[in-house]
Amino acid sequence: MAEEQAALSQGFTLDEILGLDTMFPEGDNTQEVLQQYDAKHPRAGAALPPEALALLDTIAGTESPDYNTIYGGRKVGNLAWHPGIAVPITKGPNAGKHSTAFGRYQFVEPTWNEQAIKLGLMDMSPDSQDRAAWNYAQEVYANSTKRDLLSDLQSNNPAIQARVGNILSSVWTSLPGGIEQGTNTNKFINAYQRNLAGAGNRPAPSRQIEGYEIGR
Repeated sequence: MAEEQAALSQGFTLDEILGLDTMFPEGDNTQEVLQQYDAKHPRAGAALPPEALALLDTIAGTESPDYNTIYGGRKVGNLAWHPGIAVPITKGPNAGKHSTAFGRYQFVEPTWNEQAIKLGLMDMSPDSQDRAAWNYAQEVYANSTKRDLLSDLQSNNPAIQARVGNILSSVWTSLPGGIEQGTNTNKFINAYQRNLAGAGNRPAPSRQIEGYEIGR
């Protein structure tokens, strides 16, 4: 217990939280420690803006049918963590390689872990996947353009919306201009505008989310 209190007094990182099962002997009050961590590092609770949700729905439309899908189509019911299953790629420009892509936005495991640490995400619930994808999209767009993604989406300028799709195709490669392009610019813009108007249908996970497993 003294080690736990010392660690808490210095402030946890997410890496430390994920490693609690090795930091502290089995049977210690890990749940209490996690609750104290959450109190010190509150997660964002506000809903994403409609432009963000519309963009996420548009990205997902070219990537995955739901929050539970592994690259290749298999389903995972437990959204407590990224499954990290490496699936062989059998066709396309990356044939012969493997992909750990998972979820509605097909996050590969290293990218998911990076976003989870930044945002303090403790599971892969739909809310967590949405927040990670929106944060990642903002980062990629800002790094490429030095502009704010939300502000550009709120301009309602089709030319700017087209640029958004093209820039994000560097990470979501089925977007217009990507190496595995699954749509074209006009379809991307139309899909975004339909989703913004409320035509998007946000899927629910295929099974109840199970509890988070410390140290997974």
